[in-house]
Amino acid sequence: MSILSRIAWRNVGRHLRRSIITATAMGVGVAMCIAIIAFADGWLGQMFETVVGQQVGHGQIHSPDYPRQRLIYETIEDTRGLVDALDALEVTAGVSPRAQGFALLAVGEEAAGAQLVGIDPERERTVTGIAGSIIEGSYLDGTSGQIILGMGIAESLRASLGDEVVAVTQAADGSMGNEIYEVIGIYRTGSARLDRGGAFVSLNDIQELLVLGGDVHEIAMATHHRDDVDALVSTAREVAAGRDLLVRPWTEIDPATAQILSMMDAVIWIILFFIFSVASLGVLNTMLMSVFERIRELGVLQALGLRPFKVLRLVLWETLFLSLLAAIMGGSVGVLLAHLLEVRGLDLSALMGDITYGGMIFEPIIFGELRFDRVLVIIAFMFVISFLASIWPAVRAARLDPVAAMRQT
Repeated sequence: MSILSRIAWRNVGRHLRRSIITATAMGVGVAMCIAIIAFADGWLGQMFETVVGQQVGHGQIHSPDYPRQRLIYETIEDTRGLVDALDALEVTAGVSPRAQGFALLAVGEEAAGAQLVGIDPERERTVTGIAGSIIEGSYLDGTSGQIILGMGIAESLRASLGDEVVAVTQAADGSMGNEIYEVIGIYRTGSARLDRGGAFVSLNDIQELLVLGGDVHEIAMATHHRDDVDALVSTAREVAAGRDLLVRPWTEIDPATAQILSMMDAVIWIILFFIFSVASLGVLNTMLMSVFERIRELGVLQALGLRPFKVLRLVLWETLFLSLLAAIMGGSVGVLLAHLLEVRGLDLSALMGDITYGGMIFEPIIFGELRFDRVLVIIAFMFVISFLASIWPAVRAARLDPVAAMRQT
């Protein structure tokens, strides 16, 4: 260590109580920020999985005109080769062809409109979490004549396991399609739209109901990590080159949710900025008090040949040591709190029931997500704020007149 750093470290120890109070205040700010970010990341991740992981997928492929009006005859033809090619990509975690249409469902005297979606049960497992959302009964196993209903529409139809559901819809050739399905499962995804107005059958069943042959309306894709969505879409466009198809990421398919996630992420960082801004006032106050209490000492040091620039460095060294203490204390406590949030979650059921936001329903227990890159960013941000807060006291110390300073009592 240099002479200046050793002097700075002794100065921190000389006023131990004040140093501990300041470092603790900064550390509390760091711990709060780490915990808040972990909670927010967990909530945003839960929101992401509810919308993207349960229904949309990370990307989708359609006929160019299908997303605008969702006409049942706007289909993707010859899908087997395309699905196999997409499935072979390294960036792809799963590919699921789907066909869908609006239908009138009836159980006994009860009837309700629904979005009827046909899926390949095993392929759908690799793209969305619908299989894990079953709360009663079981998931589709590919057997013809099975249907699973959203919790909301099941209540509207007063349907229970084993009931027969009559589906009536218009087929792609203009005829009326109708079929009877057996309810084998009821699901709850957290998406109000899907739970209140959605139903799933096997892909072969809906292709027969809508007279689609082997065509589908969309191909949903998933990647191994949500940060790889752009790479997935770019590669899928290369695979689909030469065919008149529309390949889009989930952010274009559901821009409202993407905007909500982006906005909430920005709001969280703004809140953290204000937390650190308040904590920086403690640093500013501590360093100013340190300078004012040691005016005579600093004057003597300058009279003995310590140049103003080195006085400035001395004050900055002291700030650095305080920041290191704060980083150790706050980082340790913050990581512990974030880990507890990740493992045990925060139960808000005592304050409210299910959380509804943007048409999505969340469980009242929010689990955090601890990301060490976030921890490093928060600690680095704390160092920057502390450094900026200490510049004014450091400049004041460096500009002291040695003769006038030594006359201070």
